[in-house]
Amino acid sequence: MKSTAFTAILATGLLATAVFAAPVATETPFIAKAVQGDIVETMMGELAQKQGATQGVRDYGATLAKDHGAHRKLAESLAKSMRVTPPTAPSAEQIAMYNDLKAKTGRDFDSAFVDHMIMDHNKDINDYQQQYAEGKGALPRFAIKTLPVLKKHLAMAQALKG
Repeated sequence: MKSTAFTAILATGLLATAVFAAPVATETPFIAKAVQGDIVETMMGELAQKQGATQGVRDYGATLAKDHGAHRKLAESLAKSMRVTPPTAPSAEQIAMYNDLKAKTGRDFDSAFVDHMIMDHNKDINDYQQQYAEGKGALPRFAIKTLPVLKKHLAMAQALKG
């Protein structure tokens, strides 16, 4: 899937109907976490391309970097339309996980990376489903249009696990 296709799927009708009023308290953390998630997933994908022991992990890393890079642009635009300043770096916890993975090599890297991606995408899917169910304005549309890609990423990671 080309990153432009991912962008087009999410952008369709999304930003045109964004809410310009002050965000509800629960919306600000969600969109900020979405941007941070995209930042770290892109970093992790690039790391997997460099350190993956298997072609499958390297290819998966390329998919993550491409898809989350495109999604980040949309999440940042949505945040700005909501008058929320999007984060520009991962959280301290995300940086720690990245550094932990970066210290691993070979099959140890592949195993830890895939385990982390399964755990992380399960969590993200839950968060996006909750936002779809409870959100207001453009956020539920953003969440529901993101879910198929997150589920695809989860399925890819699970296939790598075997």
